Amino acid sequence: MTVSNHESISAQPTIAHRCVLVAGVVLPFLGCVAAIVLMWCVGWMGWLYLGLFLGGWLVTGLGVTIGLHRLMTHRSFETPRWVRVFWSALGAAAGQGPPLWWCATHRKHHE
Repeated sequence: MTVSNHESISAQPTIAHRCVLVAGVVLPFLGCVAAIVLMWCVGWMGWLYLGLFLGGWLVTGLGVTIGLHRLMTHRSFETPRWVRVFWSALGAAAGQGPPLWWCATHRKHHE
């Protein structure tokens, strides 16, 4: 069965598909927590590194939500060019692909 770009598949995801999606979200998070705990026990992790990790997670997450999603994809507000560059750079640092590709993919998702 082929589906054109203008058609959408409205079937509900199967239980197996949902399990894979949940595992893809939960397992990396649990692995990260386990790695932090193990590194803390060995002495390779401290409060400074934990703060840097959480700060990086926060600013790149804001880069995706504010910069790539609201500012570039939906054009929810206007800013000077340097602000767009700043938020786009933080969004790109999240490792979800180049900003133009991210925006194009997200706009296609909304069609």
